[in-house]
Amino acid sequence: MTPPELLDRFIAFIPAFEAQWNSEQNHYRVDARHYTLHEVCSEFSNCFRDHYIHLSDDAFTRLFNFIELHIVELSSPETLIDNAMCTCFLENLSSEPAGHAAKEWMGRKTLAFFELWHVGPPY
Repeated sequence: MTPPELLDRFIAFIPAFEAQWNSEQNHYRVDARHYTLHEVCSEFSNCFRDHYIHLSDDAFTRLFNFIELHIVELSSPETLIDNAMCTCFLENLSSEPAGHAAKEWMGRKTLAFFELWHVGPPY
């Protein structure tokens, strides 16, 4: 998966992410043509924090099914997309209300990684 493909997928899950990604406030988007999977996941974690309380159950389900599909088993060699989602999305949300709220929709592999980092509540 390329960074633009991941960006498009995240925008489909949370449409407000498009404006946030294109904003002057997004310091990960220095060059509109060159950005990484990690940068997309990092900025998406910020968007998720701002919007998770407005997501429907269906949106949570679709988002975390997508993430689960790209997370590898803890005992398996990581892939680039796995590393980006784990280190720049799941870790960013660990020990925060947004991450705690998402646990209900996390698949087995996603939750296994998330629980390595998650502490709380209280936060």
